This record gives sequence, structure tokens and C-alpha cells, in this order.
Amino acid sequence: MITIPNHGIESSICSVFGEVLECRDMAQDGLFLNKLNYAKLPNIPIYNIIGTGCKMGNETGDGVVTKDSAYLEEADNFEVTGSCDELKLQYFHNDILNPIKYPEVYQKIKELLKKK
Repeated sequence: MITIPNHGIESSICSVFGEVLECRDMAQDGLFLNKLNYAKLPNIPIYNIIGTGCKMGNETGDGVVTKDSAYLEEADNFEVTGSCDELKLQYFHNDILNPIKYPEVYQKIKELLKKK
């Protein structure tokens, strides 16, 4: 998983990027996320890449998802530090998949796919 809001996002942030129904589903107390979080996890390795480096109130994150919300206790969590430019509406959440800006993410994905 990459920059997944495992424990939800704040609705005020979501309205910038998402539609009403998607924001409702991704809300911290939303039905969709609660169903996912209380479901039995498959017996497979779970890898989770978390974006950090952008100030989000009193927390850090990728500009959309806070580090705490992305962290998944049952997963192998990996942090990647990036940056945001809110004035230009450029968020690490979107840029993390750009292999030119953040080649370490691409390298981590390659490394994890090689694991058996």
C-alpha cells in the first residue's frame, strides 16, 4: 500500500481532492473504513509506504494523509520523506509515485516485490 488513509482522513482535507461520496467513505469514522479495519486480514505479507515531511496541523504526513492515519500495525511500514507546496497545491501524496522525484519509493517497491 502507498499513502493509504488506513485510519481515515479529515473531511476538511478531503473536500479539496475528493467528491462527497468518496470523502464520506474515507472519513475517520466512515462505514467503509470501519468495515475494512475490522475485517480479518489475509495471511499474506502487508507492506505499507507512508509519506511524511509535510506539516499537517500538529502532525506530519504527505499533505493529505497523516502519518498516524497511514500507519498500520499489522504491516511492515516504511516511511519516505518528501515535501509539499500548499500554495501551488502540490502535495507529496500525489508526487510520491513520481520515480523521478522520489526514486526511493520505486526502489522500495522493487525490493518488496522480490521478497518471497
